[in-house]
Amino acid sequence: MGIAPLERTCVIYRNSSRGIFAALMLWLSAALCGWADDETSVLIVVGAGGGTDYASAFGKWAANWQQACETAGARAHTIGLDDQAEKSLEQLRTALDAERKDGDAELWLVLLGHGADDKFNLGGDDLAASELASLLKPFQRPQILLNCFCVSGSLLAPLAAPGRIV
Repeated sequence: MGIAPLERTCVIYRNSSRGIFAALMLWLSAALCGWADDETSVLIVVGAGGGTDYASAFGKWAANWQQACETAGARAHTIGLDDQAEKSLEQLRTALDAERKDGDAELWLVLLGHGADDKFNLGGDDLAASELASLLKPFQRPQILLNCFCVSGSLLAPLAAPGRIV
């Protein structure tokens, strides 16, 4: 399996904290240099922890993303860390529905947690790749999806689309 079927989609697939940190710093640097639009939106979705060690790590990663967004002047919204985590899928649907569908401002979707097969494990109902693709279909603005969870490779092909980096 090669990257060619993904056409114009750029793929960043690095299952390491170093790769995630590098992507975050690249984006932050671009934003601070004025390359990123001031209306950039970042949705940080924290999935099921599966244990206290993982839940703690995911919470710290989400806090790092929040701080980076604040520093860069991006609008950030975190889903999955409050007492309503079992409604994360509903909250993500609502957040994406509220986002502008077109324009030059980037929409970042950061998924932190665990995955299985073609889905991302949330606190309640899981997010299937096919549903995420449907949720993102109306967007005509640049999209950056960071799948920061194991088994995320199975989401690459279903989420590939022009104007989207996975």
